Amino acid sequence: MALLGRFAIVLGFVMICGPVIADTPAGPEVRFHGSNTVGARLAPRLIEAYLKQRDANASFSGWQRFSEPVEVDGQTKQESYQVLDVTSRDSGLPSRIYVRPYGSKTAFDALGAHNAEVGMASRPVKAEELLKLAAIGDMTSDRNEHIIALDGIAVIVNPDNRVSSLTMDQVKRIFACEITDWSQVGGSGGRIQTYARDANSGTYDTFKSLVLETSELCDNARRYEDSTQLVGDVRGDPNGIGFVGMAYVGEGSKGAKALKLDEGWISVGASDFSVKTEEYPLSRRLYFYTPDNTSEFVRGFIRFVKSEEGQRVVSTAASGDDADRYVDLNVGDSGSKEAKEHRLATCRAAAIEVQDPKILGELIRDTQGADRLSVTFRFETAKDNLENRARDDLTRLVDFMKQPENSGRALLLLGFADNKGDYKANCGLSQKRADTVASALRGQVPSPALVRGYCEEAPVAWDDPNQKEGNPKNRRVEAWLR
Repeated sequence: MALLGRFAIVLGFVMICGPVIADTPAGPEVRFHGSNTVGARLAPRLIEAYLKQRDANASFSGWQRFSEPVEVDGQTKQESYQVLDVTSRDSGLPSRIYVRPYGSKTAFDALGAHNAEVGMASRPVKAEELLKLAAIGDMTSDRNEHIIALDGIAVIVNPDNRVSSLTMDQVKRIFACEITDWSQVGGSGGRIQTYARDANSGTYDTFKSLVLETSELCDNARRYEDSTQLVGDVRGDPNGIGFVGMAYVGEGSKGAKALKLDEGWISVGASDFSVKTEEYPLSRRLYFYTPDNTSEFVRGFIRFVKSEEGQRVVSTAASGDDADRYVDLNVGDSGSKEAKEHRLATCRAAAIEVQDPKILGELIRDTQGADRLSVTFRFETAKDNLENRARDDLTRLVDFMKQPENSGRALLLLGFADNKGDYKANCGLSQKRADTVASALRGQVPSPALVRGYCEEAPVAWDDPNQKEGNPKNRRVEAWLR
């Protein structure tokens, strides 16, 4: 009973719902398995920071690198992994930690085979993986799926390439070899050479899902396991184009040029604000996945990663002269130049597609003199219940509102719907979504000055008329401060 009582208190900090599950001992080893994007730098930095928080006197060996043969999809390759030996008086700390960054798919394979305590992924769990892992937990629940950071997949070219933006359809057709010359997309001419991550990486998996869809990657695409090498080779090729995680854009001997992307609405660059709002077309979430039965060390680690201190580590995990950085989940406002430019572009686009000029006019009036926050709450189709990231974002928004510089500022909660279904029904749904967020914040922050739905107006992304469901980016509640 004492163990369960203590554990229930621990769970209270992270808003975990569901049955109370007893901790298991940390054991001599903790194994991280999965995404290279998460495992190469981010996970090791987070692990070190958490160990230091737990025991400031703990000593580490320094990450040691080894290699081993790994079989994935019938192919065996030599892959590198990292090992950290830990000496500490804290009996709850493991003596050795392994980080094997072999690709997002391997995270779920390793969890299912009980070869990992933490899965690292740069994409969400797939339906077939969810079924295979059902015995160890519901990997779509906030008890098992942990959104730890954000990243954008940048489409990159040589710095001297005069093309500055592409539509998502153009990107798709370039990487499917349907567009083969730069003159076809406004460039100076020259045969396009594509560069891509290897098939086992979460970056490629996300790119295929968001861009290629059912199309196949060019047969002559040059494939890479190392993102830094890919960036360097694109930088050196006047006709090259590739894709990498945002954290790698500045690497490869000063980096390549990232293009703005347009999915049929507005051209959006890969910036902190557009990635935090998830309105950049190729923004993505980074994840840790854990089974139901896990150690107190792992649970504490997850809490740390989601905390403000952990998120500061996220934002500096790739720091250095030649590196960009991951995007943390901490709340920021739209006071930066990039954020204000993004907001103006969205408003201009909204005016073109307006359905009810009166409602759009009221939205513009209601937000006059206010700054949009980066936190954006999203919802499933035709529903008003919050999804996984939103639950943690509620806590972050409360903490942000309690900061001294925000004292006396008024919070505005603006609800929106996509354009699928009846317009009047979507007006009601947009209001319900704003009410849901306001209700979740009740008693934690001063009452919002405005809680209102704006129907389908001011979409931030294109709703494809050929798709049954609308764009999930438009099913949202925005938070603003005046």
